[in-house]
Amino acid sequence: MIKLQDGASRQKGVDILMAVDALTMAYRNYYDTGLFLLNDRDFIPLIEAVKNAGKKTYSFNYWKKTPMELTQTFDFRYGFKEAQMEQWHITK
Repeated sequence: MIKLQDGASRQKGVDILMAVDALTMAYRNYYDTGLFLLNDRDFIPLIEAVKNAGKKTYSFNYWKKTPMELTQTFDFRYGFKEAQMEQWHITK
């Protein structure tokens, strides 16, 4: 966590930590299928690497906010609609 001047804090480097964990665990055969909740193109190389390790990948995301290039990288995709997001109190 990083402290901001106003006293608030925010996470830093979580994306990298998540990517390292996902890839390390894939090559150590800790899982067969990866479930990802992502909406950033920066994760495309991660998903490709996990697939190259022989793992299946599933994407769960909000259709309106996720780039098509990212969505198409996954083996399987499930997109949430706006009503579902609201029902589960997930902010957009």
